[in-house]
Amino acid sequence: MKYKIEHKFVGSFEESVHFLTEENFYDPKNLPNVQDSKPLIEEVTEDYKFWKTQWSAHGQIPKLVQHLIQPKMLSWIEETRYDRKAKTYHTKITPFFFRSVFHCENRGYFTKLNDREFLRVNDGVLDIKIPVFGPFIEEVIIKHLRENFENEYRYSYKIVKERYGVG
Repeated sequence: MKYKIEHKFVGSFEESVHFLTEENFYDPKNLPNVQDSKPLIEEVTEDYKFWKTQWSAHGQIPKLVQHLIQPKMLSWIEETRYDRKAKTYHTKITPFFFRSVFHCENRGYFTKLNDREFLRVNDGVLDIKIPVFGPFIEEVIIKHLRENFENEYRYSYKIVKERYGVG
């Protein structure tokens, strides 16, 4: 299942994107569906930033798939590489369970709308190859993903507008 998440920001493009990709620290524990996150690797060069994080989620597992998914299975590794020149990032998610039937990747980028507004876009794909239940699980995961992005967006929007907003 493909998904697209867009957020409009008000602020100077260069300064705001730099903040969002280089300085912004939104505590993952404030995300509504996250139980824990643990940074594993961070590598920074002049051209890119790479980080690898271990995540675990909590949340209500829908009754329809409780026989397939247990709470301990809601854990994964996220690997993200941010290209500093192109201002794009690529994220790959690898779960600890169901690796052979799970594929999730995301491409993020920024689009300048005008001198005072820009979009942050996340284009992704989530594919769970489990007969009958796969599409249902995809919908639930993407719903939680959207909730987490919205939560981070509200926090980031306010800071970007206050610091980098243009009259």
